[in-house]
Formats: sequence, structure tokens, C-alpha cells
Amino acid sequence: MLYPILLLKQSEKQYISQTIEKGTIYMNSLSFYRNLERRDKNDVVGDKNEGKIADNFGYFMKCADGKYHRFPGTLYPNKNVYIYCTYGIYDGNSEFDNNTIKHIVHKEFFNSFKERNLKLFILKNTKKTLDKIYNFRKNYKVFQYGFINYKPYISSDTSYNDLDYCFYKKERYSYQNEFRIAVETNQNKDHEIINIGKLDEDEYMVIDIESNKDLKIIIYGENDGMNFYYNYLTYKWI
Repeated sequence: MLYPILLLKQSEKQYISQTIEKGTIYMNSLSFYRNLERRDKNDVVGDKNEGKIADNFGYFMKCADGKYHRFPGTLYPNKNVYIYCTYGIYDGNSEFDNNTIKHIVHKEFFNSFKERNLKLFILKNTKKTLDKIYNFRKNYKVFQYGFINYKPYISSDTSYNDLDYCFYKKERYSYQNEFRIAVETNQNKDHEIINIGKLDEDEYMVIDIESNKDLKIIIYGENDGMNFYYNYLTYKWI
């Protein structure tokens, strides 16, 4: 799995405070995001295809010949699945040079939420925080996290026994560089919450968002040829 070096999340101040003080990881259901687009016409946060294995004109699956072929029908796994969504930075979606990683978060990402007064919450010690979350995996039928695979159509070459289908989205969302956590529970409810406990100061930072600007982040660390270890970062709105 590709491991994030930084995780970014736009959120309101009170929700960021809950995450810092209690380690609150608030997860909405797949249907919540589907309804945001279908009912509320919000196709930025919302996605009517969330958790769908197939498009309504049929679905594509990778076959023995190595090619994708279309099959009739639409597939929606009926599971109690909840997701936590963030913007993920790693060396593969950034400019990487030995002990520094440079990344531009484009203003399209910030402008998508400009109608709300948000702060940018940055998890900068991702291994430490993700390990805390991972410790709760035993509470769930299935627990997964990883980067989203962006495709021109919704398709599947995945197993129905896990949550791989939650990690596919259409290419128009690719500017979000999403890294998400997905869990499956034993019961249907409005949302799911994991409380990992108060965050340490080395795990996070909060910055103001400047409208209609890109955010340039430079991450300094140590590279041993296999892994990049975060030390500190600088940022500038451009």
C-alpha cells in the first residue's frame, strides 16, 4: 500500500478541536455521499457513484484476456460501510528529490469548499496517527485504508469479500488526491465514530486557508531508499 506522508482535511474549527482533543474520527456512510449529489445536487463532496461497483449502463470487469469487458447491470453491495476522507500526499504524487518532497495543492481543491468558513487540518505524523486508528480494526467486520484509484468509468476487478470497491472513483475527482479509511460494521446507522484519544503536538497543525490560491508544501525528511521519514515542513500560498 502507498503510505501517505501528510494527510490534509478541510474542516470547521469546532470539528478540528474535537479531533485534537479526543482524536475523533467521524465517518459518514456511503449513502450519505450518494445522497449529497442525488438529493442536494452537491457533486463536489457528494458522489452518486460512491460505493458502486458498476455504472448504470453496465459494468466493466477485467477478464482472462487482460482486457476490460462490459457486462449488463448495476452493482451496489448492501453493506454498512463508513468512510473518513482526506487529501493524501506521498512521493508518488509529488516532486521528490532525495530528502525533500514538494507538492502543490491546487486551488480547485480549496475553491470547492469556498462557501464554508474552513481551516486546513494537517496530520503530519501519519504513521503514528494511522497506527492508533488501526488498533481499532478488531471492532469491525472489515477495516481498510488506502489511496483512491481514479478511473474514467466505475469498474471492478475486486473481491466482494472486502472493501476494495470503496477505493474507486471517477477521474473528475482526481484533484482531491483522496486517501480514505473505510470500515464495515455489523449494524446500519447514521455514522461511525472512532475516538483514538487526544493527539500529540507532533501529529498535527492547523492553518488558515487563503482563497483562490494554490498551496505549496515542501516536506523535509530522511530517505533510506525504501521509506521517507518526515522531519518538518514549510508552506506558502501562491
